[in-house]
Amino acid sequence: MMNFAKALGKATVERDWAVGKLKSLDLLSKKSLVRSKLPHLSKARQCALLSINRSFIYYKSKELNDCNSTVLKKIDLIYREHPAYGYRYIYNQLQEDGFHVGRDRVLKYIGVLGISAIYPRRKKPAISCKDGQHKVYSYLLDKL
Repeated sequence: MMNFAKALGKATVERDWAVGKLKSLDLLSKKSLVRSKLPHLSKARQCALLSINRSFIYYKSKELNDCNSTVLKKIDLIYREHPAYGYRYIYNQLQEDGFHVGRDRVLKYIGVLGISAIYPRRKKPAISCKDGQHKVYSYLLDKL
């Protein structure tokens, strides 16, 4: 009975140590630990033990094809030449240059590139600035 308790305690300490080490791993390292041909442990159970979603194991990221990269390069070139252009002007310029891409796609690519139109803005709205030439009337309803 004593050896069983000692073995159980040792196994618990080893399990806690392993769980602590697994928490420090990044997602790609955890993904590489999952094996498909284990006879006694399914992929679902492996994912549960590693605390990752099962969909992450099967997910394949899409690569940008050559067409998308040329459009991205062209958008970047247009933005460098005309930083005041918004997505509509960039869309029109792409259409003139022979690229067949929609406005929503252009807006998405601009978001991917992290660019926005540069245009002059007021520093502060002038709605609360007093003008010295105008008389300021008192609020007469305050005394009622």
